[in-house]
Amino acid sequence: MPHPLFLFRWGLPGRGLVLLGLLWLLALGCGPGSPPSPGASPAPGAAVPRRIVSLAPSITEMLFDLGLGDRVVGVTSFCDYPPEAADRPHVGGLLDPNPEAILALEPDLVVLFDHHAVARRALETLGIPLLVVQGDTLEQILEAMLRLAERGGCAERGLERVAALRRRIEAVAAMPAPQPPPRVLVSIGRTLGGGRLQEAYVAGNDGFFSELIRLAGGRNACPSSTIRFPLVSPEGILEMRPEVIIELAADLERLGLAAEDVQREWSSLSDVPAVARGRVHVFTEDYVTVPGPRLVLLLEQMAAAVRQGSAAPAGAPPPGGAP
Repeated sequence: MPHPLFLFRWGLPGRGLVLLGLLWLLALGCGPGSPPSPGASPAPGAAVPRRIVSLAPSITEMLFDLGLGDRVVGVTSFCDYPPEAADRPHVGGLLDPNPEAILALEPDLVVLFDHHAVARRALETLGIPLLVVQGDTLEQILEAMLRLAERGGCAERGLERVAALRRRIEAVAAMPAPQPPPRVLVSIGRTLGGGRLQEAYVAGNDGFFSELIRLAGGRNACPSSTIRFPLVSPEGILEMRPEVIIELAADLERLGLAAEDVQREWSSLSDVPAVARGRVHVFTEDYVTVPGPRLVLLLEQMAAAVRQGSAAPAGAPPPGGAP
């Protein structure tokens, strides 16, 4: 059975479970986000931070994307993009950041998600300035970039970057889409390498992935509207009858697997339309598990999979281009 906390973007040695670094899944481990703390917003006239600690890979990517990378003095052990981020001192993992290690870096700002409730309370006790952002929806991710830019003293840059991302999102939404929209299933965590498909965590019908599916031209095959990431059996997948399957499987190399191996495991469900028609797509890029500035690359990949044979609008950047 897949572990319910597929939170870390790395694979266990040998064949086994791929644990994905999906930051929007932190609610599974930390419970619902608590209300914004007094440290969530800067005081009027607050100084621009010069020593920033990031407690999530997507936040780290946002900071570097905004040109604030030279001020980042600490990151989690899972922050590895851009490559220079991995060289920063590590302050622990996503769920267990080390307050003492953070304090030793003498930060004037720590940025974290609202789901980091335990870490937040510990850092507030130490009196460290915090910026708490949200990242459960597409709009929240873009808003987080704007707040980071404003707090970092580069609001104009933030507006420019978010506007550029919105243009690419809108370009995808404007692409010709099949009618009716195909049923799309997104698998975000399961045991890989066993030779056949077992139960899998899939994207439910009320979160970030439903937005991406809709923008890509499909509709979510998962009927769940109450569970964000339900665990579904092979029989459950058969009942959903997805016409397109997208598997997010970053870091397959650490399992000694290739995308083709993962694709073949779906062949045990030959009665599923997506399997029968050869429309199982395995995305292995590192950004598919990080809801940050490169989310537009995931959206463009999803659109290419959902809208096979459709032409891109004139002037649109090619899928997979730099965001």
